Amino acid sequence: KTKLDSSFPVAQFAVGDYFLQFTKYRNQYGGGLILFIRKGTICKRKADFELSQFCECLSIELSVKKKTWFIMSLYCPPTSGQTGHFFTELSTFMNQAINRYDNIIIIGDINTDTGKIGHDATKLREFSDVFGLTNLIKEKTCVTSRSMSSIDAILTNGPKCFQKSRAVSVGLSDYKKFIVTRMKSH
Repeated sequence: KTKLDSSFPVAQFAVGDYFLQFTKYRNQYGGGLILFIRKGTICKRKADFELSQFCECLSIELSVKKKTWFIMSLYCPPTSGQTGHFFTELSTFMNQAINRYDNIIIIGDINTDTGKIGHDATKLREFSDVFGLTNLIKEKTCVTSRSMSSIDAILTNGPKCFQKSRAVSVGLSDYKKFIVTRMKSH
């Protein structure tokens, strides 16, 4: 999630051996999304798999170690108040994705506290159960002086392919933590 819009020059975001492959700037739902891909990695944008309502979404197909992954990056604003509708739309796209891809990752700020009991968390658990997804992030990701919650997730149907998934403090954001994971080398 970013706060970028088209006024920021792309060259400003050069990062070593990574290309700024895809951006989706701010819309009525907030933040904006940015995606860096390591040089030499085969990937392509999958705009036909991007949710159009209730959140910002950026989807790609990525080939790594002879496997093709479908990756959907999300930012769902906390004020949408449309959790049920969001998971209905997401389920529609997931039904299509699981018919085309064996390996799936959904990553981002979903603004549903995975550690709470309640309607929103129940919807997330039901969605994850239906599609066989595991959340790789087990710790609090949003830490403020008043509260702690787990609103960022990395959901995948291939949890054994990853290691060292965690939330890292970066001090650059209102939510204090950045979620990361690393794909296993074998």
